[in-house]
Amino acid sequence: MLGFLQEDCLRFSQSQMLFRSLTVMDTDLGIRILIVDDYGPWRRFISTALHTNPHLRVVGEAPDGFAAIDKAAELQPDLVLLDIEMPKLNGIEAARKILQSSPQCKILFVSTEQSPEVASEAFRAGGLGYLAKPDAGNELFLALETVLQGRRFASSSLNQRWNSKTA
Repeated sequence: MLGFLQEDCLRFSQSQMLFRSLTVMDTDLGIRILIVDDYGPWRRFISTALHTNPHLRVVGEAPDGFAAIDKAAELQPDLVLLDIEMPKLNGIEAARKILQSSPQCKILFVSTEQSPEVASEAFRAGGLGYLAKPDAGNELFLALETVLQGRRFASSSLNQRWNSKTA
């Protein structure tokens, strides 16, 4: 996993170029983001990548679904980057509860799980985006931009799986 993280550091700078001007929800504070993943190095990696954009502000991190619900209620982020496979409470169930207490919050799932069925369930739970972790190096900032504009996003590898399943 660490090799993957180091390799993708280079691709993040290219991906960020796609992150054009967004309507910043509060120009003084930027877009408030909560990162939820049980793997600490991944949370730090994503946080570091997001700090390269002055319009994005990581306001908190959580290692599991229950902590995500508490942090989202406390911090009221604009966007939650949410893993699916986590201890205590999975990301899909956490998303449902987060959106009950913070309906204005947007959810972007970021997961190693690339099953179209799981991604469909994530969208039904209220997620606006689904980014496969292997695609994050190339598509993170595009996914952020799309979701923050209120549009649905699915990573390219997931779209390929959906298309091959229906072909």
